[in-house]
Amino acid sequence: MAKKKKTIKDSSINSFYIPKETTEAMNKLNYKTHLDKREHGMSLCIRKNKKVVPGKESIGDFDSIDIPETCKRKEDKYLGSFHTHPRPSEARFSAMDLFSSCDKRSKIDCIGMNKEGEIQCFIKRNPNESCQEDAKPLVDVEDTYKYLDPDDMDIVKEALLGAVDNFTEDKFKNKKIL
Repeated sequence: MAKKKKTIKDSSINSFYIPKETTEAMNKLNYKTHLDKREHGMSLCIRKNKKVVPGKESIGDFDSIDIPETCKRKEDKYLGSFHTHPRPSEARFSAMDLFSSCDKRSKIDCIGMNKEGEIQCFIKRNPNESCQEDAKPLVDVEDTYKYLDPDDMDIVKEALLGAVDNFTEDKFKNKKIL
């Protein structure tokens, strides 16, 4: 039996209104990741009518992406970003995702989870505060674990992701929009 297709609807998280067209654009990037196993992303921008709209798209590699803070229209304002994760089990922030989302300029960040095509959006509990200084040690550990012996890597990676999850829960609200 075929899997039921998810219905895409308008959604909101706090004061941010995310129309279904924006969620559909995110979902298309999820599908691209499913095909090529690379991270895909885009900036998220806000219009004067408070709609969250897609900005410029970018393509990364298997485990990283650089998303420019660029909107398609001059009158739109940068709000945050969306990106996908190629690994089906990665349904959460990496340390670098957390660090980027802690920036004061970032008001909303969404992650697409390839396996189910789910999209999770995060906003800081205190939107005018940066938490990058607190998140930086987690990024340093993430940068280090890739140089570890493979036997030690999994233990350190799970401990790191647990710490990132706890930090995320403390500093962010999240909502599944798809």
